[in-house]
Amino acid sequence: MLAVGVAAALLGGCGSGSDGASRVTAGLIERGAAEMRDGTVRIRAAMTRDAGSGEVRTFRLEGSRDGERDSSEMRSTDGMPPGTTETRTIGVIAYQRFAGTDRWLRLPPLAMNALPGALPDLTNPFSFLDQLRNIARIETLGPGEVDGIPVTRCRVTLDMKALMKRVPPEYRDLYDPPSESSVVYKVLVDEQGRVRRLKGASVSTRITMRYDVEFYDFGADIHIEAPPASDVVDGDAAAVLTAG
Repeated sequence: MLAVGVAAALLGGCGSGSDGASRVTAGLIERGAAEMRDGTVRIRAAMTRDAGSGEVRTFRLEGSRDGERDSSEMRSTDGMPPGTTETRTIGVIAYQRFAGTDRWLRLPPLAMNALPGALPDLTNPFSFLDQLRNIARIETLGPGEVDGIPVTRCRVTLDMKALMKRVPPEYRDLYDPPSESSVVYKVLVDEQGRVRRLKGASVSTRITMRYDVEFYDFGADIHIEAPPASDVVDGDAAAVLTAG
């Protein structure tokens, strides 16, 4: 799999086992797609990047999402310099601010993900299941509970060949061959089709990424705005770090 930036990597019936599992899973996807597009939620996550040879980094992320206004914010840190990176998205425009600067970098549409539409967005509990259409096998494992809330436990395995068909041809060289990579998630889904907890890993010959994402405080009063225009610059990361 492609190794992408922290925010982009998250901004990431497995095999239906039986006919019954297939029907249950289809119902979950339909509810998630139809009912909960416009919700708000807070997010906590940890992501571990293992490049082999003892090179392991763990990133901590915290943020929120407003589905109605199609906006999100995320703060990520790995406990090492340069510190915390902030990311905001408003529609298709993303803004990033690095530690040590007051300026925000405005990224062009889809720049946060060089492979638009390929990888499911792991920070969107409302549409995550819907994003799996035609690229995953989902196995319903049975009932469970999160903070006293009933959930359905699922295992999701991405079909790497189907996923590759979503990737624009000019980007396919960035991926390992489908036979040499895998992505598996364990997902807890509530009765409204929203993801409450997601754990998983993407494994390739070059890198292993592990994810643990928690969604909480659904319906919170969340307002996310673009940074003030006077604090925003266009260009690459180096421009932001050296700007006044």
